[in-house]
Amino acid sequence: MPRTWNATQVTTLASRHPDWFGLPRHHGPLPPVVAHLADGESYAAWTARVAGAPRPVVVIRAARRARGELPADPEEEFTGLSLAPTGLAPEPIALIQHPEGGEQREAGGAAYPIIVEALAPGRVLPAAQWTPRHREWLAQVLARLHEPTWPGPGAVTTRADNPPRPIRFDEHIAGVTAHWGRLLPHGETGFGALANAMAAYAAQVTPQIAAVSRFALLHGDPVLTNILVAAERVTLVDWEWTQVGDPARDLGFLGGAIHADPWYAPLADTDIDGFLGAYLDAGGRGDVDGLRRRRDAWLAAEAFGVLGYLLWLAADPEQSALPRHRRGAVELARTLTAFLQPWA
Repeated sequence: MPRTWNATQVTTLASRHPDWFGLPRHHGPLPPVVAHLADGESYAAWTARVAGAPRPVVVIRAARRARGELPADPEEEFTGLSLAPTGLAPEPIALIQHPEGGEQREAGGAAYPIIVEALAPGRVLPAAQWTPRHREWLAQVLARLHEPTWPGPGAVTTRADNPPRPIRFDEHIAGVTAHWGRLLPHGETGFGALANAMAAYAAQVTPQIAAVSRFALLHGDPVLTNILVAAERVTLVDWEWTQVGDPARDLGFLGGAIHADPWYAPLADTDIDGFLGAYLDAGGRGDVDGLRRRRDAWLAAEAFGVLGYLLWLAADPEQSALPRHRRGAVELARTLTAFLQPWA
């Protein structure tokens, strides 16, 4: 079951780290004021404020799962944040991977990593409030992020040493199918039925994705809930899935024919083509048709994996699935089934 964090725990944690607020470490204990922001699938986010400090507000992302149970290494996320161009992501401040003074341990002794970031401006917009102008801002941000390239895909921490190799989309889908097939109850037939269609679709698009030879730093999960919108700008938060890979992956998660509130928006073909055109105008590489085929594939792959996760949450009482998880599973199953109908 995911760990819960309370205000007392976060206050104690922040009070021990004056350096997070731009103060010298010997400053002594602080009286921070904390407030809960949100609970994600892997982290709980809190703000901590110290009036008069050089950096008066920070965001503390405290792991809800033990270090060995997190789906991605926090060091990857912290490195991705450090590499992102200024203004595109929150400023990374600190990463605590290992227990320090007991502040990340529970009774069982498991370590719960902490990522500390500067507070980014903006708010999450519901899908209905996104406009073509917002999508243009996002396209410009992603074009800047994808400008530096590396010869091979893989981890961010090893980016300079990742060997050139093609991305095998069909193998990726086979891995997702095997992972959730092991975890889902045997009576869960919806995921298995989609798996066959997904495999047939993957076989068709694999050559196009395998042809990609220039790989970029990716946010990895730029869904609506990970995008903060402010005046004339957007900021990407929650870099848990950052990686070096196909830039079209970052272009897919805004949504399309496959959608589910609150993560992926229902977008018309004209909306997607306009978004991709803005990306190319801002310096992104490729062509609209090629990017469109690949971004649709990555959206389908993400939806397929997230659907498996949501079905697993709903089937396991210890995971405490929320109503939005159940609604999301229904919407993803419906829209993904419709998208994959030609391959069913």
